Amino acid sequence: MSDGQLISVMINLVAIIGGTVCVQIRLGKFGGQMGERFTDLSKRLDDVRDLLRADMRMQLGEFRNEMKHDIAGLKTDLAILRADIADLRLALSRPTSEA
Repeated sequence: MSDGQLISVMINLVAIIGGTVCVQIRLGKFGGQMGERFTDLSKRLDDVRDLLRADMRMQLGEFRNEMKHDIAGLKTDLAILRADIADLRLALSRPTSEA
């Protein structure tokens, strides 16, 4: 191998090693950025989950209050119907006077 060829091989070798080092550095920075992005995404997902959970609890509480109110109204209506049935039974049990 001549001196010119040896220098050419050495320059290529240094270029390859330098390129590899640059790529590794860039990939390291990219990986760090991706880690930060995933951390931010995870935090955002946790925030959305907490927000949805709070909203669902609030809606469940409202639903329960509405059901309690509706059940109280139904109990009142049922008591009125029972009283009406008792009045009808009493009216039907009385003898009618036909003249």
